[in-house]
Amino acid sequence: MLRFLIFCHIWFLHSALIGCSLNATAVIRFSVPEEHHILLRCGGSDGSDVVWTHQDRRVPVTPEGGPDPDPDPDRDPHLHVLLPNGSLLLLQLDESDSGEYRCNQRLVTELQVLTGHDLAAAAGRTLLLPCRSSSKPRRRWFHRREGGKRELIFTSFRNGTVRPERGGGRLSYQNDALQIENLHPGDAGQYQCNGELWTLAVPTLIPEPTGGQRATNTTATPEVMKTELVERKKKEKKKRPENGLLMVAVVGLGFIILLMAAVCVLLVSARCRRRKHGAAETLSSSCLA
Repeated sequence: MLRFLIFCHIWFLHSALIGCSLNATAVIRFSVPEEHHILLRCGGSDGSDVVWTHQDRRVPVTPEGGPDPDPDPDRDPHLHVLLPNGSLLLLQLDESDSGEYRCNQRLVTELQVLTGHDLAAAAGRTLLLPCRSSSKPRRRWFHRREGGKRELIFTSFRNGTVRPERGGGRLSYQNDALQIENLHPGDAGQYQCNGELWTLAVPTLIPEPTGGQRATNTTATPEVMKTELVERKKKEKKKRPENGLLMVAVVGLGFIILLMAAVCVLLVSARCRRRKHGAAETLSSSCLA
């Protein structure tokens, strides 16, 4: 009985942790220059039963190698390709592609399409920087901070080999572009690859002024500040189920310990009673003899 209770408790915790981890899947916040492309992954879904939505509207897609089942006159359907594994390929991005993308009602990506070569992406986002194709056997990305020297940060070879020169594991080659994860203010500056030049600004959330002071630094727009606040609230909400689950685990473990102690007391008491009863019977037999 005791083993059964322990097994049930462990099974409950395991199931709850799996459900919590699935619900708390991180949403990737991409910032991508216009005219580029990006692949959005649904995660373990078959393409036959996948429904993608953009800003709560169904995305008109073209199955890979097949005709468009639901054409949209406002958007070229061939720019939205549904792959057999359920992933969504967005081609030739423009500003209208910005927004939230959901796969089967689950938020997967928040996409920001950047225009021009003066880019601005908030801290914490994931940035893609493509590179012009050339006949050279490699592509090299350079970064120059304000007032600093140009520095090689990433190299991609034609055979598929990549070599990050710096970045602490945040640099990789994804979606045919240099991918920089978790942007921070130190990533601001000029980026160059095969003659293509971008200037990147990384605004951060500014705390509200206190004591009647006015904010003189406008490194973040109101839209960016609102987005950061929403993200913080989402993270706080995700932590609450984990805290509640930890409390349930502690209470359950305490209950099992108390139950084990009670069982031990009962066993010891029963053994003592048997010994007393046996001693009484022995004494009675000796007296009769």
